[in-house]
Amino acid sequence: MSKMIYKQLIVIILLSLSVSTVDGKEKDQIALIEKQINGSSGVELYELKAKLSRLYYRYEPQKTISIAQEVMDYANSTQNNMLLEKAYVRFAIGNYVAGNLDSSMHYSLMAIEVNKLTNNIEEKEYALNLISLLYQRFGQYQSAIEYGEKTLNLRRERNDTIGVAGSLGNLATMYQNIGEYNKAADYLYESLHIFESIGDTISIVGRLQSLYYLKNRLKLEQDALAHLSRAIKLSEKIDYPMQLAELHSDLSIYYKKIQKYDSALFYEDLALMVFIKHGSKQSIATSYVNLAKLYEQMESLEAARPYYYRAIKIYSDNNLIPNLNILYENLGLNYVNSEMNDSAEYCFLASYNSAKEINQAQVVKYAARDLHDFYKSSKDFEKALFFHEVYKHFQDSIDGGQTKQEIIELDVKYQSVKKEQEIILLQKEKEAEKLEKEILKSRQQLSFIAITALILLFVFAFIAFIIKRNKNKQIQIQKDLVHNQEKELVKAELEKQKIIETELNTKLEYKSKQLTSHALNMMKKNQFLQEMEGDILNISKQSTDEVKTQLRRLNTLVKRNNKSEKDWELFKNYFEEVNQGFYNNLNIKFPGLSSNDYKLCALVKLNMNIKESASVLNISPESVKTARYRLRKKLDITADEDLHEYIQNI
Repeated sequence: MSKMIYKQLIVIILLSLSVSTVDGKEKDQIALIEKQINGSSGVELYELKAKLSRLYYRYEPQKTISIAQEVMDYANSTQNNMLLEKAYVRFAIGNYVAGNLDSSMHYSLMAIEVNKLTNNIEEKEYALNLISLLYQRFGQYQSAIEYGEKTLNLRRERNDTIGVAGSLGNLATMYQNIGEYNKAADYLYESLHIFESIGDTISIVGRLQSLYYLKNRLKLEQDALAHLSRAIKLSEKIDYPMQLAELHSDLSIYYKKIQKYDSALFYEDLALMVFIKHGSKQSIATSYVNLAKLYEQMESLEAARPYYYRAIKIYSDNNLIPNLNILYENLGLNYVNSEMNDSAEYCFLASYNSAKEINQAQVVKYAARDLHDFYKSSKDFEKALFFHEVYKHFQDSIDGGQTKQEIIELDVKYQSVKKEQEIILLQKEKEAEKLEKEILKSRQQLSFIAITALILLFVFAFIAFIIKRNKNKQIQIQKDLVHNQEKELVKAELEKQKIIETELNTKLEYKSKQLTSHALNMMKKNQFLQEMEGDILNISKQSTDEVKTQLRRLNTLVKRNNKSEKDWELFKNYFEEVNQGFYNNLNIKFPGLSSNDYKLCALVKLNMNIKESASVLNISPESVKTARYRLRKKLDITADEDLHEYIQNI
């Protein structure tokens, strides 16, 4: 992860969850709510805990999760859907900040489902915003923008000024990621004006920092520096040391760019001291990498390496593999420039192999390029060729450019040799002509000279024959060489296609396993919940009225989970990844199908029998048979046609 992307994620986490910290006011709110909790009980107590959990996410995300668990337990026991929805949202927020993205998505979807009962606009807004952020973290920017715009519209309807500013900043980052820089700039400036109007200094600094990154990407360096300078001046007036340290690190990079190395070192060391004080491991590692690159630019390669080692240890201890792969590649280049070939080879191979395991394509590409250059300079041409082919596979913007250049160079060499041979032959022919004329001229004078001339003529004729034969042989050798090279190119292209096909099959197989696993989990979960309903019913028959009341509440909770649509939404995502275009083709051919028809078609596509389908759909096998019969009518399938085979061909 590059420094620029990492800092943008920090800005997103601090600003985009729609709650702004106005110069320490959140901490005052936390202290006030904790006092109120001491004198409260019942619903009032857990409403206050829900508020407290929402405020803690920025400082202690695990505390947000633990308090949300208390709220959820109480909400389930009292069947309070309003509190349950809030608990789900707090769970999602805490897990998001803690980095548990799958859990965050799960609870966000649960909150959306409960919202259908509560119609709480504010909580729905929080959940939609989180889903938008999660899709952004997953790299699915179009989905992220869709949910982000929904959030923005809700906040505009509620006249939630601060929330609108948060959504604008979030959407600006998404539009920047898809290359719509003008729209990103418009959203950032609108958000900045909102925070300026309410005097939210921390949020103003965050927006200025985002504008700095955007202007840098657009290579508007003067505008970028102006935004950064203003952000630093504002940060120095408030108690937010981590943000000021990030800005100092940005300023260090600027000074490095203009080769003011003393200033660059000063500001990066200043930032590093703050990162170490606050124990921010990711920031510490990033600062070490910045210092290493700074020393490299100062042509002090040996001084750079200890900082690489420290960053590597942090990334290794925290299992940050993508960062570690990039770092190994940078360290390998350092060793190459230091002529420490064994160490360079180790670093490049470590970066390449690890990046390939986690499908980090960009790092694989550059590591393969570095390995090709390394082995080529080491005259290990077999390995150099292999990594050259790997690099070509991952280099979308270059269509075999280097290989074409090699062919052109070979052709130039061949033409040069051919021309030299033609010149030599022409010279020989001219010499033979001159000698023949001299012999013919002197034939009339001396017979001895005539005989000698005939012998010489024969000798030169023989020499000419040998030269011509050698010339033809050389031409054939060149033709064979070009032919062999063409064969190698064809072979390399076939290998490339084979690699691509293998990767696609591997990805499809993985996605298919995910789909199957999810379907089985749905089936097992529904079976379990059905058995639980039956057990609750049996126990209820033999229990007191008080116990029956508790069992009815438990039964209601089981039914609610049994009817949840969140599993089907995840199932649909997995299914569409494996069977792209399936639902679209169904809709085109049969526009009148219901959502249950689509579910049944998907299960038939997966070759599930009636009993398995009944477990997944949470209905009886007889209902599945009836549904399949109705589906056959809608699809206009005759009694002789096989339903599974028909759907497989869609």
